[in-house]
Formats: sequence, C-alpha cells, structure tokens
Amino acid sequence: MSWAQAEERFATKFQGYESRPPQRSLATTIEQALEEGAHLAAQAPCGTGKSYAAQVTAIDYAKYTGRPVVLATATKALQDQYIRDAEDLQELYEPFRFAVVKGRSNYVCLAKLDELTPQDLEVDREALWTELKETGASGDFDQLTVAITPYDKGKLSTSSEECPGAGDCPFGTVCLAERAKARAQESHVVIANHALLVTDAILKGVAGPDSPVGTALLPDYSAVIVDEAHELEEYTTGTLGSKLTERSLTRLANDIADFMEESAYVAAAVRPVAALFGALEDQMPAGENGRPARENTIALSAEILANVGDEILAVIELLRGFEEKLAQKKIWANDQASQKKKRLRRRNESLTRKLENIILADFADLVRWIERETVTPRRGDPFTQISLNFAPLTVGAFLRGHIWNRVPAVLMSATLAVGNDFSFLAERLGFGSDLKTFDCESPFDFPSQALTYIPDIPDPKKDPSGYRAGVTANLIELVKASNGRALLLFTSWTSLNQAYQSLGPIIDSMGHRILKQGERPNKQLAQIFAEDEHSVLFAVKSFFTGVDIKGDSLRLVVMDKCPFPVPSDVIFKARCDVIDAKAVRFKDKSFSKLSVPMMALSLLQGFGRLIRTSTDRGVVAILDPRLKTAFYGSRILGAFPNAPITQSLPETTAFLRRLDEG
Repeated sequence: MSWAQAEERFATKFQGYESRPPQRSLATTIEQALEEGAHLAAQAPCGTGKSYAAQVTAIDYAKYTGRPVVLATATKALQDQYIRDAEDLQELYEPFRFAVVKGRSNYVCLAKLDELTPQDLEVDREALWTELKETGASGDFDQLTVAITPYDKGKLSTSSEECPGAGDCPFGTVCLAERAKARAQESHVVIANHALLVTDAILKGVAGPDSPVGTALLPDYSAVIVDEAHELEEYTTGTLGSKLTERSLTRLANDIADFMEESAYVAAAVRPVAALFGALEDQMPAGENGRPARENTIALSAEILANVGDEILAVIELLRGFEEKLAQKKIWANDQASQKKKRLRRRNESLTRKLENIILADFADLVRWIERETVTPRRGDPFTQISLNFAPLTVGAFLRGHIWNRVPAVLMSATLAVGNDFSFLAERLGFGSDLKTFDCESPFDFPSQALTYIPDIPDPKKDPSGYRAGVTANLIELVKASNGRALLLFTSWTSLNQAYQSLGPIIDSMGHRILKQGERPNKQLAQIFAEDEHSVLFAVKSFFTGVDIKGDSLRLVVMDKCPFPVPSDVIFKARCDVIDAKAVRFKDKSFSKLSVPMMALSLLQGFGRLIRTSTDRGVVAILDPRLKTAFYGSRILGAFPNAPITQSLPETTAFLRRLDEG
C-alpha cells in the first residue's frame, strides 16, 4: 500500500485528519530509497509525523521482501510512541504484525528462576511462575504485574554474554527472550533501540550472519530505519565499549567459589583483583588540602599501562585459573548445576577477553581510561568506585561493515545536518558518497511562532564575571516576561548551580515553582513541569534532547552558552588528538572539524524543545554573544529555523508578554 493509499485510510479512521505535505514528502522519499536499496539520511523536524511515515513504508517493504524491517530509536519515550502508532496501524492494515524486542537482560531468565529458592527473592516466586505460565506472557520486567525490585531483576536477568544459548539450556524451547525473537521473525516491523541494534550486529559479526538460535537478538531483517540517528554514534560507542570494576570481578570470584564449594578460595582469589584496582587508584590525581580531586577520569596512557601491566596480567591469569577449575568440575546431568557452570564460564570468558583487549589492542583503535565515581547502592552506604574502561575511537567502520553493507538504511532525526551539510554525521557513522540526503520542510510557521534572542553581553571566555552578570540580568527579565513557563538549559552543573543559587530566591518571589534536575528523576521532572504551567526548570545537557513539552507550559527556552563538548572527556579528547595530528590548516583542526559541528547539533536540539505543535509560541534565548562574533556563528545561525533574530531585550520581553494577551 502506497503512502497515498494510507492517507485515504487515515482520513476514515482519524477524525479531522488532514494530509501534511512534509509528512507525505518524507514517506515517499523513504519509499523510493528502500525500493532502490539505497541509504538515506532524512532530516525532519518535530511535528512532521516521522513515526507513521516510517512505519507505513516499513510495512510495505517487509511484505515485499518477506523479511521484517527494524525500527530503532534512542529513547524509551519515542519507542513507546512507535508502539502506540503501530497499534493504531494494526486497525488499518490486514494483516500487519509488529514486535518489540529488548536486550536479553530485560526478560526473566527461566533457568535462573528455576534455580532460585523463595528465600533468594523479594518477589513471590510462585506468583511470578504463575504469571509467566499464562498464555502470551512476555516475561518483560516492565510488563509484569507482580512487583519486581532492582534486587530481584539482578537475580533473575541474564546478559547476552552470560547466556549459553537456547540450544544449551533446558529452558531453551520456552525461553522468554527467544520467544520475543520468534515473534519478531514473524512480524513486519520490529521495534528496538540503538543499543540492541548494535549488540545484535556484534553477535552476528562473531557468529556469522546465520548464527544459531540464542546468539543473535534480532531476526534476519531486510532494512533498518534509525530514528534519533544523531545519537547513534554515542550509543554505538557505549555498546562497543565496556567498564570493569573490582565488584564485577570479586562477584564472579564469589560465585565461582560458591559453585565449587571452596569458600576459602575467595580470599586468595580477590588479592590480585584488589591489587589491580589499588594500582589504578594510585594513578589518579590526588586532591589538595584534603579536598577531592577535580579530575575523575584519566586516560590510560602507554606509561600508565606499563605501571599497572603486571597487575592486569595477574588478574588475567586468575581468570584463566577460574576457567581451569570450572572445566575440571564434573557434572554429568543437564541439570541446574550444568546450566550454572555454563553461565559462569561465559561470564569468565567475557571478562578475560575484555582485559586482554586492554593489554593487546592498538592505541590507535581503542580509548582506554580510569574513572573514579561515587556509587550509591540500593542497600548500604555510598562508596568510591574505580573502574577500568575502554571504547572504540571511531564507530563508522563497525557500522558500515556490520549493518550498512548488509541492508538499506534510513537515518531520521530533527538534527542530522548543519544547514544543508550532512557530511559531519555521515562521516562519523561510516557512510560515503552512497548516502542520499533529504531535508524535510518544517510544518511550523517559525516567523510568527518564535523569536530568537541573542543578547549583546560580555564574552564568557574574555570576561567571565561580566558574562555571568549579563546572564543573571537577562534571566530575571526573561522569566518575569514569560510568567515562568521557562526551561533553563546550562552547559555544566557548575553553571546550573551558580544560576540556581543566585536566581532561585528571585524566581520564588515571583510565585513560580522551581524545579532542578537531580532532585527527581528526569521523566518525573518533565511531567511536573508540563503540568505546572508557570514553573521554571533548571537543567543540563540531558534536557537538550528528547523532552516534549507542548502548549503554554513552555514559552521560553534559554541556553546559557553554546554547548561545546566537554574538553576533559577522554573519548572526545582522543578523537581530537587524532584529527589534530593530521591537520595542517586551522580549519582542519578538531575545533572546526569536531567541536563546532557537535556543538551546532546540540544547539539545534535545544532549539527544538520550544515549538512542538502548530499552536506553540515562544522565545529561544541563547545567552552567548559568540554566535554573533565568532567565525562559526553565521554558519550556525544560518542553520536555525527561520524565526526572527534580535539582540534587543525589550523587544524580546514585549514578544513574550503579547503571548498572554492572545
């Protein structure tokens, strides 16, 4: 069914439905790309209707090829929207089947549930068994009616690294994760997330495209549509990387000792682990005058690696000893003990491989670092944790080799390009000249709906104190004119806390409720902000994207500075070093090639928080004069939605006040 035919059905189902030209253009462009087997980057603003455009074309392509299409999102909120829209589409299409697939650890592991006693769990074990035996029960922790605590989830879940596979598990034929994958195989559309898409590609890359049941997470799909594609690089980096902690290693040692019934073995086993993480902590900078050190991450340089190399090798030898012990344990029946042994061997193999990667991988391919963080467990007191981390320097080659070369791909987002230039993300994600691009027309009338305000205040680099005074003065007048209804976005926690301390009492005296990120979960904060029409929310970068506040609860979005990447971020710095080592001219250096494009995409995401529907009105204020004075400013301003730009505070406050006058 073509998009034109789908629109006819929409008109009969949705009261007052009107065809939207931008949505039609997006859908027909995706249709054409899939028909040609081409890769497409489609930039489409909020309000275009990307979900329906993607799913309708995906359904038709899946029916044509006989294989499902994967739709991958970054956030749970957008994934939930795709699910709701898919449910609506089921009433229009006959037949149309869709499935939601999550990582293996999101489903109850029946083998673990069988092993555990009622005393091992906080949940009622028999009630959980009863629910899981019901026809159609998914086993997804989020969908269970019995209450599952984080403690229970940790006991009952199994990762892809730990799972021995359906063929080697007595519950393989009824495995809940495998059941979800089987439903996906019979579906037209499979809804997943970025991390699952990448994890599936890793598993298929290890085991081959025809990997056995229990290895891959997704079925053999015919195409992939990636929404929120501007976040794919970050999710891929995180999925391909790893974090090792002292707790993860000592927990494995304890579990193996319990299994082997050699409790005295634990003390000897954990000594090399403690020695390794003590050596890692010694490499971290110390604080001054009794205060904590400001640096909580340092790169694992060749010099530092040499300093801790003996300790890493000792732990690798320890893990190899674990494998020998497990291999010698004789278990004859395919019973609970056999399954536990298989899972322990898989965990041990995974940790050994990760540590070997730390030692053997080329510094040109991998970023390695030590991190110190405060952990607050569900039970017990907070503690300082040292971790050993690694991640790929780049992800483009992996994505191209394991996904793009296999199937046609469609990337969608409200921000894929700076102006009309898609080259930055295309290169980062591993595309070449074979990538088609499409910039969808906005459904909104920005000249009448919005105003962009960039004040003439001191430069934050040249005059920090004058800049802070200018920010404070502007924020007071802007929040007063908008009568609350303000999302205040800051590029650092330090800036947020300074503004909160100085402005909080003033905003409170205006009668507005003040919300601060960190005081509640982000989802709850966004809900309170949306429901309290005159509240003010102080937030940092995680609110630059994915927040969908419609209507009069949001009239003002303020960004304190251009959101440049954090220079101390280890992965970012390593990527900058590679670019700078090859650069001859300034325009080829990392600031122009990496920092500015990353900042521009974040800035455009922040701008997108304001106008979410055709009736929204308001101001985006960017309190950074460098957009008017720096060499990169004109390029970025040219990529903004075509709302008028002003440097006049009186004009801006008058615009906000007129919105209350109707």
